[in-house]
Amino acid sequence: MTDEEYIKKMQELPIVGQDYPCYDDGKIRESRKHKVMINNIVEFDKRDEYLDDLWQQEIEEWECFEKVSHKEKPKTDYFVLGTLITNDKYKQMLDEVVFARNELNYWFCLLGNGGLLDVTGGYLEKFEDSFFMSREQLKEEEKK
Repeated sequence: MTDEEYIKKMQELPIVGQDYPCYDDGKIRESRKHKVMINNIVEFDKRDEYLDDLWQQEIEEWECFEKVSHKEKPKTDYFVLGTLITNDKYKQMLDEVVFARNELNYWFCLLGNGGLLDVTGGYLEKFEDSFFMSREQLKEEEKK
């Protein structure tokens, strides 16, 4: 996948009903890879009370959602709701995961496990052994 194709793919929304890779704790390696079945996509302006409460709680704690200025609140445009599919190594199953997209088009999990949703399907190849919680890393990669 060329860099141009990759950036275009990052800007797309995932498709409801499809599986996408997710990396536990934002660590991109095969041992941290899970699959997420996408169940629903909710526009930020159409969020319910549950998503709003979750969003408010997470933006206070995470640096994945950059504030443009000290007066502005972090932004997202969509929430993606899904089900984490069992990883053979860890036998982990969560009933629900919720992701929000940051301004650099990366999808971060809001339910405490720190997962990174890969809508491109190419993170493992492109960023293997990277840890994706640094804003500086995300910005540098976006410039390439």
